[in-house]
Amino acid sequence: MFKDNRKKIIDEIIAWLSIYAVDIKNHANINDLAAVHYAENNIREIINALLEYHLKNANVLKFNTPGFDLIDEAELICVQVTATKTAQKVSDSIDQTKKVLLENGLKWKFRILFLDMNGEKIEKLRKRSFSVVDCIEFNPSTDIWDFNWIIKKLDDLDINKLYEFYEICEKIFGKNKSYILFDRLKQYLIQNDTNSGTYIANDLSELLYTSIQDKKNSMLYSSKKIDSKRVVTALYDCLHYNWCRGFSPDFMLCGVGGSGKTVMLQQTAKLLLDDGILAIYIPLNNLSCKESLTTYMKKHILRDMETVLDDYQISCNELPMVVLFLDGINEIVDENRRNLENDIQENWMGRPGFEIIISGRDDITLHWYKKIEVLQVNCLSLKQIHSYLAAMGRQAHINMSKRLQTVLSNPLMLCLYTQNIYYEESLSKRKGIDWIKTSDTPGTIIWNFLQCQIGKIAQEKNRTNNNVYTAIVAVMIVAA
Repeated sequence: MFKDNRKKIIDEIIAWLSIYAVDIKNHANINDLAAVHYAENNIREIINALLEYHLKNANVLKFNTPGFDLIDEAELICVQVTATKTAQKVSDSIDQTKKVLLENGLKWKFRILFLDMNGEKIEKLRKRSFSVVDCIEFNPSTDIWDFNWIIKKLDDLDINKLYEFYEICEKIFGKNKSYILFDRLKQYLIQNDTNSGTYIANDLSELLYTSIQDKKNSMLYSSKKIDSKRVVTALYDCLHYNWCRGFSPDFMLCGVGGSGKTVMLQQTAKLLLDDGILAIYIPLNNLSCKESLTTYMKKHILRDMETVLDDYQISCNELPMVVLFLDGINEIVDENRRNLENDIQENWMGRPGFEIIISGRDDITLHWYKKIEVLQVNCLSLKQIHSYLAAMGRQAHINMSKRLQTVLSNPLMLCLYTQNIYYEESLSKRKGIDWIKTSDTPGTIIWNFLQCQIGKIAQEKNRTNNNVYTAIVAVMIVAA
């Protein structure tokens, strides 16, 4: 071991930072930002160790702005972490930070750290002047940081502090490339989204995001449009509200079938991954008999990265660094569900750095139900129903009976109903299609939807009568 060898310690840190800079650049060049997002967490740990700050993730904890990523409220400092090495990026970050500080009546120090070791280009930026106001303290010559700045700061550390810093870098760079896991989790989400029966959450179906209610605390959470590219779910809004207040309770998300629980969990997981928080989505009906969550994750998700969860527990601050989304606990038979409930309670609930979100039907009963907060999924409002129909070009169907409005307040029913309208004219009079003209109940909407599937099968090329007959029988069995 080279604990007392200062040069060897610094050489090892330089090697790690050099490789890391190239790795981030390569990911950024192909617009794969998972490495850049996770870098914020790594840089937080590095600067905290180097300068004895207490930086936290600003976007998750308090502010939601592209101007800065990390804050230390005691030192009154905010830090932007970026791979974009341009004067425009510096100016934009300063302007966005200025707006937030003025709105909140704050005066803070601003720093920007470039995820690179390109000393020449960054040195030119340090010699430029940037427009600042009284609420921002920023000097380009000293407050524009990069990996070379980190290396120079190592000279200020005595050998013991230097070795402590080395151990932090070893944890981040030497053993754990957790940003790779972010890609893996996103791909796993896409796979489950493709394999599920949920509607695809594109720009149109964001109109179908339902609100949720925490009746115990009299709180209502709704989806929100943060900017032109980002719409957050009600569950995301709920988690952030609690995190900003220092709470991270486990939640049970309850709702009727088709109310959008799965979509809400999947989309919230995607949003959190973008925020640099490990969000693990597990459809519980994928678990085999008596299979534990740990076994499932090791086999299907973590594979060669089993230690990443332990690393996260070490590096977490006040907020959770891992959120576990367990979808559809009602879809498991009673005996297996009891085993799963015991697994969740004994191995996951109360685990440092973790938060658990479980979804299930309204009538689900868990033996530890009182230990978690309950969130109720609300129905779609009449305005949301009209907006969705209009967006899908179905304005003529907006005038509807009260009975149909009630049925269409369920996102799944609204999606099926909208698809049925599309196919009604071409399919309702076709031979072999049993179309129900007055479709205003869940059963009749589902029936007509299944008739659409029969019609589409019959229209496909290379389909023999035998193929179509087999498909019709299969659909009728499903309908029954």
